[in-house]
Amino acid sequence: MFQNDFKAQARKAVALFSLLLSTSLFNACSSNDAEETDPDSPIDQSPSNPETDVTISGTVTFDFIPHRTTNSALNYLETQARAARGVTVQLLDARGQLLRETRSDESGAYSLGAPENTQVRVRVVAELERNDNADWQIRVADNTDGNAIYAMSGSLTTSGNADSTRDLHAPSGWVDDEYNAERVAGPFAILDAIYDALVLLEAADPNVSLEPAEIRWSTENRAIDGELEDGDIGTSFFHPGNGNIYLLGWADNDTDEYDRSVIQHEFAHLIEHQIMRTDNIGGTHRTDDALDMRVAFSEGWGNAFAGMAANDPFYRDSGGPNQDLGFAIALEEIETSLTGWFSEGSINNLLFDIFDTGDESGDELALGFTPIYQAMTHANFVESEAMLGLHVFVESLNGLLTLEQQTALSNMLAIHNITGEDAFGFAETNDASNADALPLYQVLDVGSTIELCTNNTYGEWNKLANRRFIYLDAAAAETRTLTFDSNGRAAPEIWIDIFQRGEFVEGYLIEDSQVEVDFEAPASGRYILEYYEEPNVDDNAMTGGRVCINVSLD
Repeated sequence: MFQNDFKAQARKAVALFSLLLSTSLFNACSSNDAEETDPDSPIDQSPSNPETDVTISGTVTFDFIPHRTTNSALNYLETQARAARGVTVQLLDARGQLLRETRSDESGAYSLGAPENTQVRVRVVAELERNDNADWQIRVADNTDGNAIYAMSGSLTTSGNADSTRDLHAPSGWVDDEYNAERVAGPFAILDAIYDALVLLEAADPNVSLEPAEIRWSTENRAIDGELEDGDIGTSFFHPGNGNIYLLGWADNDTDEYDRSVIQHEFAHLIEHQIMRTDNIGGTHRTDDALDMRVAFSEGWGNAFAGMAANDPFYRDSGGPNQDLGFAIALEEIETSLTGWFSEGSINNLLFDIFDTGDESGDELALGFTPIYQAMTHANFVESEAMLGLHVFVESLNGLLTLEQQTALSNMLAIHNITGEDAFGFAETNDASNADALPLYQVLDVGSTIELCTNNTYGEWNKLANRRFIYLDAAAAETRTLTFDSNGRAAPEIWIDIFQRGEFVEGYLIEDSQVEVDFEAPASGRYILEYYEEPNVDDNAMTGGRVCINVSLD
């Protein structure tokens, strides 16, 4: 889910919040008191000093709870200890001062030097960090506790004068068929899903660089809309304003720390936001909805990316009492009868089929992740003059394929009743039996007038034909007059938002029957006008319907 709390994401700037690097300590392996690390204490970047240190080593693990394949519920009977890969492991002294730091390896193993005969403890921070060719810092924080970063600590014990072993394990908290203990494993389960996503990303781009971000999870995060710091997050989602991910954790309703698909889906939105481009307007969505093309592509991409990162053809999400319910999306199957460029289900199936090595009927490509990544980071995608949807992706991907591969892709698109392969979808013929859905764009020339109509046939806010698009070309920075005529309707509520290459330029609220505005094009190029009316985007079933306006350019 890509959240947008505003009537038009582009119309309102969203404040960027700084990342808070506070610390929250679990006593996962000991009942001893643990202290916070002084954030100003020096860090010895070397994990040991061979001349004076003994070695403390061990393995970091966490309880992993898989899904049942039958109904995608969590299967606590099959809980297993998994390695906590790539997490930060620290050595603290009795005052909580940081002495040494390293990362666990693929098997969860770590090794740190320690001063002899010194009281020390090992602490594991819920963090994945890289700062070499690839660069990232992903932390799991508690949004109900000042965005404190989760960590677990071992006991405070002397290092002695010989090498020693200290293993740390994060338990799930599932005791006697319910959560009766602290859920220490949650943050590390979340990072394990992110780790797989980062492996996929780095394989496609060894120099990938991500801005620091947090996965904000709490056992208090519930499916109620309200204040994020209170845990009332509504749903798991990526927040485009602060660049972080929020995950549900409320037991017996919806917990997502073990729902790897959900975590990786939201991480796909973070990737879009940071190193690709997204025009997603947010809102509720399902795989069988007829959606705004921007939402359909972004959400279908999120589903498919989760399958790619996990190398799993099923997207799974658990919930309900005892997390004993769930659902699955079969990414290799076409699960919707309403296929097309507006279908999240069509897009997640297409993208996963392009990626995977399966040879099921209609799957003629097995390209892996790299070409998909290259297409979505290419200038043809990121700087496209069209609003982002499947057509932009197809045009960008085709530029990387052989003629034989392009033909195979066309065949796969045809199975989903998709005919347009250029960025603006000029050749698209599938309107989902909604005449107002096509053409995707109407051309507005100087001296011309066009009619645009929207409706709420398939729902509101982000559904197909809630919004329509026009494009106009400016030969240079110039001022043009736009006239909007609602055909005599009194007091309409018409929104016009203008974009260039996905960036918001200007917006108008039209509340009179006929209005003229001067549009000052800041530079030459193509501009996209998005038209929508309040009754078709207000999620009020008692309002809305088919409405039309005439637009002129002089």
